[in-house]
Amino acid sequence: GEKDNILTVISPLKDSPAEKAGIKAGDKILKINSLATDNMSIDKAINLIRGKKGTTVTLSVLRGDSSNPLTIAIVRDTINLPTIDTKARPDGVFVISLYGFTATSPDLFQNALNSFIKSGDDKLILDLRGNPGGYLDAAVEIGSDFLPEGDVIVQETSGKTDPDLAVHISIEPLDDPGPPAPLGDATFAARLRQAVSFVRSTTIGLRVWGTPGTVPFRSNVANNVGTPWSFRNSGVDAAGAVDIYYSTGSWDLGPDDALVMEGTIPPCAFTNVVLWNVHMQTLDYVHRPSSLNSAQIAYEPDGSYRIVIAARDPGVANWIDTQGHRHGDIFWRFLLPEEQPETPRCRVVPVGALAP
Repeated sequence: GEKDNILTVISPLKDSPAEKAGIKAGDKILKINSLATDNMSIDKAINLIRGKKGTTVTLSVLRGDSSNPLTIAIVRDTINLPTIDTKARPDGVFVISLYGFTATSPDLFQNALNSFIKSGDDKLILDLRGNPGGYLDAAVEIGSDFLPEGDVIVQETSGKTDPDLAVHISIEPLDDPGPPAPLGDATFAARLRQAVSFVRSTTIGLRVWGTPGTVPFRSNVANNVGTPWSFRNSGVDAAGAVDIYYSTGSWDLGPDDALVMEGTIPPCAFTNVVLWNVHMQTLDYVHRPSSLNSAQIAYEPDGSYRIVIAARDPGVANWIDTQGHRHGDIFWRFLLPEEQPETPRCRVVPVGALAP
């Protein structure tokens, strides 16, 4: 994380290479190997610290109020993220240390509570130090073990859920800028050029559809999508959310064709697939089904999915409408997956072959 604009260790993971090497919570990272961290983004720092198992990364850190940096060498290794630990202390206190709120945390916490009951101890400490958070549902379920039924644990309010909620925002300059200059011919012409430049960049200036894409998660074979891929794990300095795995490709379908995508979705916070036209613009999502997310998908009995992309309704679940577009792009997002998402399997079939 960051503290006072300095890269700072929030808490080293339990039994991680960093903890074993002596990194402590609050350590300020000044250098990664020989590279200073001034103005360095957290994502870039993560990419520099990560690396091949068995190799070494050296951190220069400041600890506490000391002005003398420490040099700590960390041997990279596979990190098995802990979720929960229990300890029965000799003073009759039972400690449950929870290192994150994952999909499995509630069940693991119930097991830990059962261990507490069986221990005979009459005092319990729930240690959340170093817990970075995670799934809200998991936190609510665990909190429910300690609060009376019906008590509110989390309440979200927004303009959508509360029509009486209004947020008033005003912006005022620190110094009075005075009246604007008169709008002369030169200023007006410059603004027209800016408008033309914007329209050009968002239309004919976009990548010509059909030319090979360069991002690693794209398939350049029609009616296929690429292997899901994360910027966090790539080491590539590019724009993209580091907590999302992306997969994209294109469709090329006639009026009687259907593209069937099949696979499974790993446990994750959110997944969706959406169709774009050749200008990377979302299709009409108000009147037609142009996307699906993990809550909308109708799953098979074994938990897998089958999604159908076609220009007309095939009469089966999970249809996404191409809306008459012969060509377009398919875009998948997997947010915070607990494992590498599998690549959707794609095949083209006649629409009529899908009728129930």
